[in-house]
Amino acid sequence: MPTTYGIEKADLAAAEPQDFCRSRHPTFLRDLLLQISNGLPPGSKGFDFRNLKVERQKPGGEWVAIVRFRIAVPGESAQSMRAIASFDPENCKTGEWSVHRGEEEGSH
Repeated sequence: MPTTYGIEKADLAAAEPQDFCRSRHPTFLRDLLLQISNGLPPGSKGFDFRNLKVERQKPGGEWVAIVRFRIAVPGESAQSMRAIASFDPENCKTGEWSVHRGEEEGSH
C-alpha cells in the first residue's frame, strides 16, 4: 500500500509502486520525466533519474515536486541537476518545470 509521494531510483525496480502517484497513474513518472526532458537544451543525453521528492516549501504553503537527475548537456560532461514544479497532491498534477544546475535546494 502506498505511503509516500517520493520516489527513489531503487524504487523503480520494485514489483509494485510504493508511491501514491504511480499507484494511481502507472505512467506518472514517465510522463513527468518527458516534460522535464522536453525543457532541456537540444542534444542533452544520458538522463539519469535520481529521485522525486514532494514537500511543502513552508508550513501550510504550496506543495512542490523536486526531481533530481544527472544529464550531459551539449559540450559538457554529465552534471547533477534538479527540476522544480508546483504539485497538487490530490491528483498528482504538476505545474511548469524550472530546471536548475546542481542539487542544492533553492527558490524557484
